[in-house]
Amino acid sequence: MKISLRETDVLVIGGGLAGLCAALRARESGCRVVIAAKGRAGRSGNTIMARNSMAAVMDREPGEVPLQKHIEDTLAGGAYLNRVELVNILVRAAREAILWLADCGVPFRRENGAFLFKGSPGHSEDRILTVDWSALGQSRTAGLALTLPLLGRGTDSGVEIIENLLVTQLIVKNGRVAGAFGFRRGAAGPAVICCRAAVLACGGAGRLYPLTTNTADVTGDGYALAYLAGAGPEHMEFIQFLPTMSLEPPRLAISNSPFSAGAVLRNRSGEDFMTRYSPLGCMATRDVMARAIFTELNAGRGGVLMDFSAVPPEVMDRKYADIKEYLRGRTTVEVAPAAHFTMGGVLIDGNCRTTVPGLYACGETAGGIHGANRLAGNALTEAAVFGLRAGSRAAGEMKACVAPGLNRSDIKKLIEENKVTPGILASWETDRGNSDRGVVEAETLAGELREIMGRYVGLVRCREGLTEARRRLAELRQRLENCRITHYRELLGYHRLRLMLTTAELITEAALARKESAGAHYRED
Repeated sequence: MKISLRETDVLVIGGGLAGLCAALRARESGCRVVIAAKGRAGRSGNTIMARNSMAAVMDREPGEVPLQKHIEDTLAGGAYLNRVELVNILVRAAREAILWLADCGVPFRRENGAFLFKGSPGHSEDRILTVDWSALGQSRTAGLALTLPLLGRGTDSGVEIIENLLVTQLIVKNGRVAGAFGFRRGAAGPAVICCRAAVLACGGAGRLYPLTTNTADVTGDGYALAYLAGAGPEHMEFIQFLPTMSLEPPRLAISNSPFSAGAVLRNRSGEDFMTRYSPLGCMATRDVMARAIFTELNAGRGGVLMDFSAVPPEVMDRKYADIKEYLRGRTTVEVAPAAHFTMGGVLIDGNCRTTVPGLYACGETAGGIHGANRLAGNALTEAAVFGLRAGSRAAGEMKACVAPGLNRSDIKKLIEENKVTPGILASWETDRGNSDRGVVEAETLAGELREIMGRYVGLVRCREGLTEARRRLAELRQRLENCRITHYRELLGYHRLRLMLTTAELITEAALARKESAGAHYRED
């Protein structure tokens, strides 16, 4: 059996903004660094789909008032369930992170040399920066203007990148993380990466739901990997639904920011209905707006249109050029809520450490920063701030620890736990992993999982529905475990669904445990 074996100091699992920041900072500290990306590093995951809004107070000497306003806005938006320590780090380190990104070549929008800011619901001041994707010739994949400069710096500095690797297990030995096990698309056998410290930067879990803004590879792997390794979760019940996902192909995740410039939501009667749901109208936070749209649709008053006709043309040109391009001369687009962001995640401290020694988490994989609801612009800022922090702290710990190391017995156990058999590897040698065998069944089970989550663990929840979700997920797991795995593609499908199921169960159990409504978690009972 051919096993790909690598050793490194710091292993970063994830190749988006948080992962790239972590890898670069660890490399700057002199460590050997490997990025293990599920897809193509810097070209997959949610960062590439981001509208590139980053919230930050950028004054050279801002004083306490602007910083405290950003802190208070973030806490209020999160229903004060955020951990204050993490919010303080987010806000106070934001400026340094933005300047670091700019130094790496990220092209922020500027006017007369100064950063260009815009407003957004939930923010009491204009503090949203955007990246000028046109500067790099990018269009709707605006996030590439964030990731490609970092990817280039990473490869130039000697960061090793392993792409198309599905990590199926974190290796824990002698009480601390020792590496990761997984399967690389196109490889003849499993991959083992030994490390002294690991950083989880795997993104969120939007693809557990039927309608989502997330890319196809964002299925909640990081939460499951951490939990199965012994790391505690936090606030997994809080799933944010972006109110305004366009329904016309190609779909576009439209941010809340245009509401601050005059955009409104209208039902099928043309009513600006948000004033019935919040005194803030269309400046309400995402959780309130998403439920309002959900209610209008359920009451038969849909579809719901986002109307840009009151946004001044010069503002559309300066601040929302990507949306203007998408509208192609129209002033309205039909929208609906879509699973967008996981506020909860792996429990971390202020240094991004999890409860497993040597294991760190950052970006959307980490929990505690956003509380019950996330403000627009705070996600990418979080990815940069805590990505840099995780990389720095992981590098520091790595230098002070002794690598646990793996022996033949350890690797044999990993192979058995991951259901790898000579017959499965022989099937790969026969068709190089290109057979469709097992794909249809895996996709069928994944579709059932999304239907369960969308129906019972979505925008509006109740005990009866959540209990039914628990029952059906348990049934789905039993069916998965009873599957006969004889082929390489079946094995990959099994592991993908196993991780998805674990995260779906974490979300469902957390939603059952929180009996009161808070932010994005709404209990109608």
